Amino acid sequence: MSTRCQIRFVDNGTELNPRADAVTIYRHSDGYPECIIPELMRFLKWYRGSTNIQTMDIEYLSANLIYVWKKDYEQYGNEAEKRGFGICPSDPGHIHGDTEYMYIIQDGQIRVSEHLGYGKKPESWDFVPTDFIGSLEEAAIKYA
Repeated sequence: MSTRCQIRFVDNGTELNPRADAVTIYRHSDGYPECIIPELMRFLKWYRGSTNIQTMDIEYLSANLIYVWKKDYEQYGNEAEKRGFGICPSDPGHIHGDTEYMYIIQDGQIRVSEHLGYGKKPESWDFVPTDFIGSLEEAAIKYA
């Protein structure tokens, strides 16, 4: 059975663009922290040259993350799994019913949910039960 997750990148806005926004990615398999955290670190080092998540262009970041994941699956010959990604509506109440882990990346930190269990989603992103909040590097140590 697959371990589904959603990863939400939140941009609180800037002085020039004060509107907060979010992009949410759905991943159908390997969504547990021991897989997601190292993959995010590897991706950010490739994409940005560092694992700093303080400032992000969430549209480009999320699109490139899906691209890299799909290429990885293609490289390893897993044809079915390379289709297991999607962009979710930005509505804070939109959470897949089968999501087992949720990640929120905001203000230079990553928030990792407790294991939700299959079909036990919170009513919105505002009510995600949290197992960890901190830097990506701290998360890598915790979930190593």
